[in-house]
Amino acid sequence: MAARTRNPSASSQATGFASVLGDIQAGRVLPVYLVYGVESYLRDRFLWALKEAWLDGPVSAYNLTQGDAKMTQAQAVDAASQLSLMPGRRLVIVDEPAFVPCGSTQSRGGDEGEPDDVGTGDGASDEATADADGEAMATDEGAAISDASDVGAADSGTTSATSAKQAQAGGDLALLTYMSKPASDACIVLLIRKGKPDRRKKLVSEIAKGGGLVEAALLKPQERIPYLSEELLKLHLTCPPTLLDRISRLPGEMALCLRELEKLATYAGEGAALTADILDSVMITSIESDVFRLVDALGQRRQAQALRELRALLDNGESPFAIFAMMLRQFRAIFRAKACLADGLNNQQIAQTLKLHPYTAQKAAAQSRSFTYPALEQAMALFLEADLAMKSSRAGDHGNILTDLVISL
Repeated sequence: MAARTRNPSASSQATGFASVLGDIQAGRVLPVYLVYGVESYLRDRFLWALKEAWLDGPVSAYNLTQGDAKMTQAQAVDAASQLSLMPGRRLVIVDEPAFVPCGSTQSRGGDEGEPDDVGTGDGASDEATADADGEAMATDEGAAISDASDVGAADSGTTSATSAKQAQAGGDLALLTYMSKPASDACIVLLIRKGKPDRRKKLVSEIAKGGGLVEAALLKPQERIPYLSEELLKLHLTCPPTLLDRISRLPGEMALCLRELEKLATYAGEGAALTADILDSVMITSIESDVFRLVDALGQRRQAQALRELRALLDNGESPFAIFAMMLRQFRAIFRAKACLADGLNNQQIAQTLKLHPYTAQKAAAQSRSFTYPALEQAMALFLEADLAMKSSRAGDHGNILTDLVISL
């Protein structure tokens, strides 16, 4: 039987993904997990590792329960606690549970530790409405209603409303109650694909204290390398570190890198060694990724590299206006991200505030540390000059104008 111990060092912060994955693979599975974050590759990897370590072979399908946003706490607890016709451990996965509070809003659920806040359930108000309608109808018909029956109806309505309130409160506490004495042969996974759990709420904080709050954060390029190396082995490919670094820097989620690896494996064949020519022939070209590198070079005052990045974009046939627009967009994001960092916002909050993809926001925040406010103000003035020059010049001059802009930046 796998160990079911709480993590004494866990706090309200999310437990590191690698640490959790290592525990699961070693057979140390917790009773309840709350997994959130935008990196779908990590979420899928977590679920795959948990199913492999926790469920028992031939009967695994019978001991796996999957629920959606409509599944309540009580239903999840019932699925974990009920006796199964098949032997083995049980796994309950709830996708986007509505009862998990996210952020500062209450749209996904209330405070699990405050059942009084849910006092007026739909059933209670519907019953009260029905009582009122019934009384009015009886009066219209001239029916005699005694004081005793009025008192009885009132008592009945109060009792029904109280019962509904108590039932709702019990449902909201079901998972917290279960966590105090969980089943030894069951595991519950709450999966949040969008949003961030509110750690101020009791349900989330209790899961975090037990070490079950797991963040599948967007992987940085250097963090992707070990996972990509694993995939290379599976695909029977070899790849020099410089080219693997290039693959890891594709924008967006890890899933895009994996799709590109599969394309490379199909093109190169089993056992092949990847080369720059193969990558150039197969892998998608990303102007966004190239502009990131260009801006990185500018921020680190590496003018020669910035010019090489610009020349590569132009040689690949990218439109000078598209390059200009991407550079301008990135510098605007850097300017705004710098202001957000000054206000104490983290990368996820910056992404939400600026309405950017998390990876783009993360890059802008990191790059903003290389620029002062005066330098960014000067950059905006240089972009204005370049914009006017490009619009009033011949197409053959646009590349030179961009070159002058990079040198000035």
